[in-house]
Amino acid sequence: MNSQQSLTKELRDILNIVADLSYNDINSGVFDHRIIAKANNIPQEEVRNYLDQLKSRGLIREDIQPTGASFRLYMITAEGIQELEDQDQK
Repeated sequence: MNSQQSLTKELRDILNIVADLSYNDINSGVFDHRIIAKANNIPQEEVRNYLDQLKSRGLIREDIQPTGASFRLYMITAEGIQELEDQDQK
């Protein structure tokens, strides 16, 4: 990861959810409501905050959405996959 900071458990959990739902495919988007539903009892606003943090670190990206859409589509990045692989090796 470019940042020297390691991920918190919560950020790692959300990153894992995005990875699982997208089958680790950087070209496959995941609807935000699916991520929120799988986040087990984490409040929606908190999940959105974690998604924003992951996006700012370059571990996920937000896909372009149609104007007026009430959803967001997130995709894992190659860096996000690498971060998960690096942590699995520790």
